Amino acid sequence: MRSRSKHDWQQVLILALAVTGVLILVFALYSLFKVTNEAKQQLNNQAQLISQTKQALKKPTKANRQAQYDPNSIHDFNYQDYEAAIANQVINQSAVGIITIPAVGIEEPILEGVSNQNLSVGVVTVKPNEQPGVGNYALAGHNELNSGRLLFGNLVHVKVGDLIKITTRQREYHYQVTQVNHNLDASHGEIISDQQGSQIITLYTCNNRTEAGRIMVRGKLI
Repeated sequence: MRSRSKHDWQQVLILALAVTGVLILVFALYSLFKVTNEAKQQLNNQAQLISQTKQALKKPTKANRQAQYDPNSIHDFNYQDYEAAIANQVINQSAVGIITIPAVGIEEPILEGVSNQNLSVGVVTVKPNEQPGVGNYALAGHNELNSGRLLFGNLVHVKVGDLIKITTRQREYHYQVTQVNHNLDASHGEIISDQQGSQIITLYTCNNRTEAGRIMVRGKLI
């Protein structure tokens, strides 16, 4: 049998590379389609989650509920956490309020405790027994994409003077933004401390542009 010529092997190699390129393209398009559909599903569910939170706030706080505060267990947002949070009804279990920042279109459930499921459907308290209007009310959230329309994706657009409204079971609290930092080093954990001030609010999220930094917004009760 005659062995393949060098030209034949070149053709085989070119064909193999072409097939590999097509497979990579198909996988990339599938991944983009999947992510886009997941984002649309989140957006479609957002109004329902806010409605569910409002209903949860009409009910008494559940007794003996132990919120977790382990930031080392947190990873980047993924849709599996979101699906699990919906299935486990974490809003009914952990909702303590709603945050609204009208100037940038933020309206999100506030959940008690730091967990991946909580962070997938809202923003979270980062210290035990936090109460708005007292000390430093600190909240964290993922910097979700979807054109900034979910979680703290639009926090980057908040400006000094903007208003922040916190709605709880008891009442509403209104804050006015006094400070914005788009490049806060992640090592500055003191931003959540009550020693930072009285009757203030601190909001923070990852800065997706720098990866290592954070976006922080601070306001004063009015």
